[in-house]
Amino acid sequence: MERFLLAVLILPFLTASAFLYFRNTRLNFNAYEIFIFFTTIYAVLVPLDHLLGLRIREHESFPSLNYDPANPDITYDIIFVVILYYFFFVSVSAAYFVLRFVKQHYFRDVLKPHEKGVVYSRQFIPSSRSLVLLNVGLLALYIYFDIEMLSGHLDLASSLKQVRTQLGLHHEPIYRLFSFSSNIFVTFNTLIIILGKEKRSSLVSLSAVILMSLYTGDRSTLFIVIIIAVLVHKPVVRRVDSLVFMVMAVLFFVYFKPTYNFVVSSLADKEPVSILESYSQIDAGFSRIEALSPFEVIRAVVDDIHMEKQYGATYIITTLNTAIPSMFNKSDVPTLAVQFKEIYAPSSKGHFGFSPIAEAIINFGYIGIFLVGLLFGIYLFMMNSIRIGVFYYLNIMVIARFFRTDFASLVKRYFVVESAAIVMVMIALTVVYYLYKSRGSFISRKA
Repeated sequence: MERFLLAVLILPFLTASAFLYFRNTRLNFNAYEIFIFFTTIYAVLVPLDHLLGLRIREHESFPSLNYDPANPDITYDIIFVVILYYFFFVSVSAAYFVLRFVKQHYFRDVLKPHEKGVVYSRQFIPSSRSLVLLNVGLLALYIYFDIEMLSGHLDLASSLKQVRTQLGLHHEPIYRLFSFSSNIFVTFNTLIIILGKEKRSSLVSLSAVILMSLYTGDRSTLFIVIIIAVLVHKPVVRRVDSLVFMVMAVLFFVYFKPTYNFVVSSLADKEPVSILESYSQIDAGFSRIEALSPFEVIRAVVDDIHMEKQYGATYIITTLNTAIPSMFNKSDVPTLAVQFKEIYAPSSKGHFGFSPIAEAIINFGYIGIFLVGLLFGIYLFMMNSIRIGVFYYLNIMVIARFFRTDFASLVKRYFVVESAAIVMVMIALTVVYYLYKSRGSFISRKA
């Protein structure tokens, strides 16, 4: 009975996402529709594995989420977490549609259809050939200096991504400044996709981001840039091709991390297990793609709250302390995700993907889900109403990562680091444009 109830609960999310996908002839989705897709991913994938009897990866710090006929409480726990996702989704949707109704019936849209776009005509967009040469040179330089700085520190953590984090936080603060150059590189290529809107240049820039992501081991950045490229170019939906692409994307997400860790371990002479043995340990479940850690975090917070109520402190105090660069603020206030790890999994070397639902509960109890949902619904409405300019795509990044991080880290990553990178690249492209213009050069936006 409990499994039937769980199946009924997740069906509306799956139906809504399928409807949105098959409704459009082009891959063109607004901010609220993208929110629906990501809500479905985080609310449904773990329950799907549980219902189908697929193996869900287990962590020593959390109770198992695998189906156990002798223990129906596991299924009921999953049902409760899904209900919390519904509670949050309904709160977001209520705020979003109320504001949309008010706007449609009481406020006239002052912008004419042809004015709802932004034309960027004063930024220099390199030709595709120049873009290839520039990206190859920058990528080669970054890899060379990164290897130089990482050598001798590979024993700090179990994965290269965690090594970079530990190196920047505790050993080589200058490494954090160097790492920012990778943000500049990705942001530059993302802006070329957004500003140029030329398919050949976009393909070059996307390829450059793929190479950087393969080197750094950052799947999420690659995923987000692909989403942005799709939203910019709005390709026609060819069902077979798109389904093949999604299957390939799933396989990439599943097999990328063990492959990456195997290559890094081999280069570091850590005597890793064979690549085939690494693949054999992969759990063949949907939750392996994404969503597992936030689901585990919500369940842990609901079942056994060790953390004291924060009453909004993580949204204000922690966020302010985290957002201010460390050179100006020596605050030692940890983010909520770090606090959670120290309390629930102190022996774990890595961190967990956090959850805005868990953060809302820790701050205000269950009513916090409703309050945060309303605020996020207002935010989605504002983004969807604007839907123009470079910073609209920045907020697409926020939506894509919203369900997997705490608020302070989200603000730091996107509204401080990424925003700074965007401003710096935009200024650079504008300066180069006027330098060429002052010399009487012809600036071509075509290959």
